Amino acid sequence: MSISHESIYRYIYTQSQDRLNKKLINLLVRKNHEGDLLKRKEE
Repeated sequence: MSISHESIYRYIYTQSQDRLNKKLINLLVRKNHEGDLLKRKEE
């Protein structure tokens, strides 16, 4: 069985991108909720 180095690289890159994207989405969601809380306190 042989696997090209391009396939290995693509797999590793997409896996790390998925994790990074999930972390970024979580940060963005949290950031929006914090902004909503601040707006409510000011009113």
